[in-house]
Amino acid sequence: MGRDWLLKLQLNWKSIFKIEQLSHNQEPEKDKELQDLLRKYPQVFKEGIGTLKGTKARINVDKDATPKYFKARPVPYALKEKIEKNLIDWKRKYRKEQWKICCKESRVVVRVDDILITGSSKSEHLNNLETVLGKIQESGMRLKQDKCVFLAPEVVYLGHRIDQYGIYPVESKVKAITEAPEPKNITEFKSYLGMLNYYNRFLPDLSSKLAPLHELLKRKNNGNGTNHNKRLLNYQKLY
Repeated sequence: MGRDWLLKLQLNWKSIFKIEQLSHNQEPEKDKELQDLLRKYPQVFKEGIGTLKGTKARINVDKDATPKYFKARPVPYALKEKIEKNLIDWKRKYRKEQWKICCKESRVVVRVDDILITGSSKSEHLNNLETVLGKIQESGMRLKQDKCVFLAPEVVYLGHRIDQYGIYPVESKVKAITEAPEPKNITEFKSYLGMLNYYNRFLPDLSSKLAPLHELLKRKNNGNGTNHNKRLLNYQKLY
């Protein structure tokens, strides 16, 4: 089926990758142990831009290049792709340094711009948090405290709800699947299969149940989609 269905889904990737603290969480600002810990690392949450110690920034230019001053202006269309590529490369290098600082510790994972810190108990979690905060302060990096989530018993991340007991589907995304309109054509049909496959870990024996539908796609039946729709609706009832 390929990945063309991802374009048709028009997913909001910024929202998907965002970590959210659920509304019924405890209030960490009232936790004395946490507040005592955060006060030990004031430089981490200090206003302003930090300095990543031990890392040198370098800009490669031609030897005969002469620096010139230009006022801020729109990027010429011909250079847009090249500039975007350079910005992505710089961001990737930054994340690599971020990974080196934090991810040598157990129960710590860096994903994109997020640092996930866990622990089998509150005590272990706070110990891991203190270790990471210490390394961040030592490196010169800074964090925005209002964007941090501490002592969250569960979070919504990458389209899944995660807590100490396991990983679960998000109710709003399940609703989007179960209440999706009947597909009118092959493209919409593929999009719906992609939505189902996103939660395949929660749908027992999904591959075998969808096998007849994938077989229909292989036959390249480019009609009005009626045959696909009838079979899809029959299988949808199983969930």
